[in-house]
Amino acid sequence: SLSRFMGLLCAAFVLAIVVLRLLISSGNVVMPYAVWSLAEVYNILMLMHFWTYANKVFDPREGKRMFPIVGAAGLVGMIVGSSVTPMFVNAFGSNNLLLGWAGMVILAIPPLRLSAAAARKSGVILAGTDDSGETVAENWRSLFQIPLVRTLAMIAFPMWITAWLVDYQFFHALDEVYKEQDSLAGFLGVFNGLSSLAGLILQFFVTGRLLQTLGVGGTSILYPGVVAASAVGLCARSMMPVVPGKVYEPRSILGIAGKFSDETLFGSVHDSAIAVLFSSLPDENRARARALLNGAMEPMATAVAGILLLVLGRFHAPPIVFASLTLAMCLVWIGLALRIKKDYLRALVANLNSRN
Repeated sequence: SLSRFMGLLCAAFVLAIVVLRLLISSGNVVMPYAVWSLAEVYNILMLMHFWTYANKVFDPREGKRMFPIVGAAGLVGMIVGSSVTPMFVNAFGSNNLLLGWAGMVILAIPPLRLSAAAARKSGVILAGTDDSGETVAENWRSLFQIPLVRTLAMIAFPMWITAWLVDYQFFHALDEVYKEQDSLAGFLGVFNGLSSLAGLILQFFVTGRLLQTLGVGGTSILYPGVVAASAVGLCARSMMPVVPGKVYEPRSILGIAGKFSDETLFGSVHDSAIAVLFSSLPDENRARARALLNGAMEPMATAVAGILLLVLGRFHAPPIVFASLTLAMCLVWIGLALRIKKDYLRALVANLNSRN
């Protein structure tokens, strides 16, 4: 079942995290890459299976009511985690954050089992197998015949390439300010807490109104629009002189602002809009479409972004190149997002007209 698979997945990640913590003291040059790779695999797999599980537990009507609450709970967790990170680092060192991570994953297993038991009592079938008999290629072909899924899959590439370009410039800005690992970890804890708090405020007081006034189409354009504005700031930042050791200088602020806007809107406005978009799909396509986007499109886009960053780094591209590429990707993203409203309405009408 899905719940049993997620429990095994949690156990596997705990083991991998603990092994990495034991190996990190070796000082091997590959360890930072190994930790980063594990974190990315964790985010992709756990989020994909979590939302697949949630779509099994809640029907569309329940999902519209519960998913914003679940998202808000996640933001609260990020705020709490970010708040305790500086204290944890001061007490135990940044390397032992891995053990804290493993402990949090372990604490997630009992609620998972309780929710699975409650779902079974309500008659929910948590089988995780696909009974369609389709191959992966056939599954993808059938999903790409749905205009909304096709548009979201195309958006995934400029969206994630933009996210990684912004991320690179964010850490480049921090490298100019922080030279000690523990100081950097402490700042990142505060930054993540503030961005999560801003996302939580948006989730509770703004996102719902945006969806009601702008609709899901207009709301879907807002996220890339704000990130595009921050990309303009990154272009301006690239022409400013470097002031080492000062995080409150305009050059540093513009580098941090790009990441702040991306993190804040992704976890609030974007996630809520995506949940509404998926609710327009039939039940049998909803989980498959999410698996396609999170399990295939996102990793492929991340790989393209990684290759792009390696090439730019190899040729020592100046900051203005990174900023200009970020702005260009945002414009492509906005152009594709303009199609969402039409595709959403088509999917919704088709779903309402179906026999299910």
